[in-house]
Amino acid sequence: MKRIFKFTALILATTIIVVSCRPKKFSDIGDVSSKTKGIQDNWILSHAYVVDEAFATPDKLDITDFYKTKTLPTLKFTETGFTALTTGTVKNYFGTGTGTWSFDNTDFPKSLYINYSDNSKDTFLLGSTIRTTDLVLKLKKTFYYTKGTAKKIAYSYIWEFTRQN
Repeated sequence: MKRIFKFTALILATTIIVVSCRPKKFSDIGDVSSKTKGIQDNWILSHAYVVDEAFATPDKLDITDFYKTKTLPTLKFTETGFTALTTGTVKNYFGTGTGTWSFDNTDFPKSLYINYSDNSKDTFLLGSTIRTTDLVLKLKKTFYYTKGTAKKIAYSYIWEFTRQN
């Protein structure tokens, strides 16, 4: 009797293990998140860095405390419009403060283009994807210098903005 019980328990345990090891079917993950809707919000600076790009191994320096000595820059993106609240900030890297924006590719953006109201333009690289669920917007702007006829990279600023709900 004990032998039958042990054998039945072993068969049951083996069956449970085998059945539980089957791969689950993949379910639909839903629609692709809109990047243009993902950026539409108010953003406030949370971290700032300067990167020495000319050095053999780029050195990254946290300059967030420098920005915190005055008002933190705030960015607002609407469907097509852009506003940068930079009054009272330490340094303004966001032009005249108003204008329009666009991505280089609406499905998989790498760059953010800002067209300011005074007809000047800026290009920022996106440091990460930006969906409606993402809480951080990372922007990078690289500055260059000319040596002879060659354009060489000098340094970059990286700004991390936190979504304001």
